Amino acid sequence: MLEFKQIQKSFQTVQGEQVLFSGLDLAIQKNEFVTMVGNNGAGKSSLFKMIVGDMQPDGGDVLLGNHSILSMPTHLKKARIGKVYQDPAAGTIGIMTLLENMALADRKGERVSLQFAIRKSARERYGELLKDLGLGLENKLDTPMKELSGGQRQAVALVMATMKTPQLLLLDEHTAALDPKTARLILDKTQTLVTEKGIMTMMVTHNLQDALSYGNRLIMMREGKIVEDAQGRTRDQLSLSHLLEQFYTA
Repeated sequence: MLEFKQIQKSFQTVQGEQVLFSGLDLAIQKNEFVTMVGNNGAGKSSLFKMIVGDMQPDGGDVLLGNHSILSMPTHLKKARIGKVYQDPAAGTIGIMTLLENMALADRKGERVSLQFAIRKSARERYGELLKDLGLGLENKLDTPMKELSGGQRQAVALVMATMKTPQLLLLDEHTAALDPKTARLILDKTQTLVTEKGIMTMMVTHNLQDALSYGNRLIMMREGKIVEDAQGRTRDQLSLSHLLEQFYTA
């Protein structure tokens, strides 16, 4: 389980103190795939930043499996949390080959020297993982990542983030920079991987239709508060018009 407990966060602006979170509570269960929506400044990205350590709350705690993330060593956090960024170039190393990127992801949380051997069996396994994407990437293992398209790099980043089945997967608008066809492919693959592996997942998106079409729980935020939290049958009955109405409510 992932828990945000009584989260407090304020910022100093030229107008004075701006309160973002005032005692926010949120619990996400194992096997839940949560899609998160909300306007800019709603607090979605701030929650992600607290999880990965880029932001500290003023009060409260964030727990992953009963362990505080806020005090968790970086190497343990990286081993337990997978993330796919909005920028296709952010989750991979451009000058390294596809094979080398996969090998590094496979050894996440381990000590890896600058030069490491990649066994033939590992090469074959990586090829099989990539083949499932249907993009022909299994034939590009020796290609530098920077030579792949944005969609190809994002597909690889998704596979890399889920290779070792993390406790938590964070998807930060991971299809926003892709064309509609490629975005659909990545989202479909995301749904398949998350479901098959039972990975607890949080996906931030500005596409309300995607928020309805994927995952099994939907959360809408506004000004640091949760204004919609739907799952099960309630979520299935949500409409795009209802979300739009909620989204633009002042």
